[in-house]
Amino acid sequence: MNLYEQIGQSEEGSGEPVAMTYEEYLERKEVFEAQLEVTEAARRLAENPDFQLVVMNHYFVKEPQRLAELMSSGRLNQKSFENSSALLKSIGDFRTFMREQIERGNLALNELESLENAYQEAVASGVFGVGQLI
Repeated sequence: MNLYEQIGQSEEGSGEPVAMTYEEYLERKEVFEAQLEVTEAARRLAENPDFQLVVMNHYFVKEPQRLAELMSSGRLNQKSFENSSALLKSIGDFRTFMREQIERGNLALNELESLENAYQEAVASGVFGVGQLI
């Protein structure tokens, strides 16, 4: 199997593997490792008791409840209702961002593993060396 035979097929679906130089391999590896660093930081952050108290409990749970109760009370003017709605959207966006960091890390880990396996296979077969295309 050539490097990226499975994951690097052309967008037209021709089934031909993508050629990559050693430098491109290193660049991709660096991108995946950088994402893993962010993912690990997000995981550590999510385990931090202060973050759990302030963000996970109050911002992600209690604040949306408070805003929803306020919005459903009928006591808000149109501008305040719109502001509350925008705040709810912001909370959802941040929550989605945090979840996506974990998901991106999982994908990056899989891609990095595939990249490394393909690189090792290319090196073992003798078809790949520094500066060569694979």
